Order: sequence, then structure tokens, then C-alpha cells
Amino acid sequence: MLKTDNTIRFLKFIVLSNVGLVIFKVFGGILSKSTALIADGSDSLLNVLSSIITYKYYRKARYPPDRDHPYGHLRYEAYASFLIIVLMVITFSFIAFSALSKLSRVIEGVSVIGIIFAAVSFILNIVYSNVLKKLSKESQLLMTEARHISVDVLESSVVLIGVSLGALVSGIFDIMATIAVVGIVVYYIVKTLRELKESITDVSPPTDVLRTIERTIASTEGVIGYHSLRARQYFGKVFADVHVVVRRDISVDKAHDIATRIEEKLNDLFGDMLDIVIHIEPEGDEHHHY
Repeated sequence: MLKTDNTIRFLKFIVLSNVGLVIFKVFGGILSKSTALIADGSDSLLNVLSSIITYKYYRKARYPPDRDHPYGHLRYEAYASFLIIVLMVITFSFIAFSALSKLSRVIEGVSVIGIIFAAVSFILNIVYSNVLKKLSKESQLLMTEARHISVDVLESSVVLIGVSLGALVSGIFDIMATIAVVGIVVYYIVKTLRELKESITDVSPPTDVLRTIERTIASTEGVIGYHSLRARQYFGKVFADVHVVVRRDISVDKAHDIATRIEEKLNDLFGDMLDIVIHIEPEGDEHHHY
């Protein structure tokens, strides 16, 4: 996995590259009279905006916890993903309207030069998609952006076919490709919204993670029992709290040492993935279990 600094540098590169793609695709669409290429160019314009949002909130989500955000800033990723979806809805509502408007007129053919623009766009999107996929495992936001660019690859292939048939057969294929691009984006929006629901609600981590936490607590010397283990997960980061029961007659220092040993053992197992708060209770105050 690439380091965060490399990820940020790549996000800057994506922003600049997409600016070039916007100009390239829209110019090609105007020159060849291809609605599908203009739609693809509009999506690249959207990529510019979404890449800027991704860059800004990817960095902000990695700020350390502070007084106003004691659990960190990771949920900024969900917020940014939602902003990207809003931009997509606005952009492709306009594209869909334009395509339907053109259907009501005489369908013009597409210039053969549009095939060249569509082919180059397809190749560039494949390159961007493959690189960003390698980075996306560490971030919900990067995953959203990686899927967005993966969708661009599919869109570009549809546009390439539509523009080619529009130039060689009939302009109706160009319009059909435009409508197909809009349909692909709608599917992407629905899929991402479902994932965001998991990100903004407190979903429990996998069962094996909870079982490992429980076994670690129960096996720590000095622990009599535990209860009220709660955990929630946000894209690979687990936040948990638990009540650990110890003998009533031990000192505060010894009780603190028990909690510290639990934290150290869990840190060895999970590293930064787990953030756990341990409440120490004397035996007899609460029902407990292993």
C-alpha cells in the first residue's frame, strides 16, 4: 500500500489530468458533433470537482482527534462522498435532458474524428483507474473516487462504441451511448448511497474482531469478567468500549495496570485499527461474564 503522502500527490495529479481531459473531450465532442463525447467530457469536469473534494477531505479526515472531534475526523470522508454524489446528480440530469432534447430533432451524424478522441479518452481512463484502485483500500473516500473512475472506464468504452457507430452508421447510436452513460451513473449513485448508509450508521465490526477482543480481555491476568462490550466500525477503524471487572480489594494502581495490559495486548493484535476505552469496575457491582 502506498503511503499517504504518495496518495495526496496522486490526487493532485488526478485533478490536473482531469482538467486536461475536460478540454480534450469537450473539444472533441464539439468538433465531431458527438453528444456522447460531450457527456463524457462533462463527467471529466465532474471528476475535476470530485477530485478537489477528495483531496481536501482525504487530508482533513486524517487529522488527529481534537477537542471538537474526540473520535477523529474520518466521517468527513462520508460527507465528501455525499457531495460528489450531489454533483453527479446535477451534472447528469443536465446531460440526460440534453440527450432527450436532441432526440426530438433530426439526428445528425458524428464526424469520424470523434473516434480518435473517444479512443484516447478510453485509454487514459484505464490508466487512472488502475493506479487509484491500488490506493483505495485505505479509505472510503478513495474507494468512492476509484469506483467513480472505474465507472469512467465503462463509460468511455460505451462512448467509444457509440461514437464509432454514430460516425460509421447513424447518429442515433451516439444518442444511445449518451443515455447509456447516464444509466451507468445512476447505478453508481445508488450503489454508493447504499455504502454510505453503512458509513454513517454505527455498524458492528466483524464477529471475529469482537471474539478476539473478548478472548484477549478474558485471558488477561487479574480480570474476573467483563460486560457491556460495544463496538462500531468505520471503514477499517474500530471504536469500542467495555466494562472490565476486577477484584474489589486491589488498589487503583493495580486496576490501572490490568487495563494497560489489555490495551497493550490489543494494540499488538490490531495496531491503529482499534481504539478502545476500558472501564474498570470492582467485583460485585455488576453482573459479568466471559
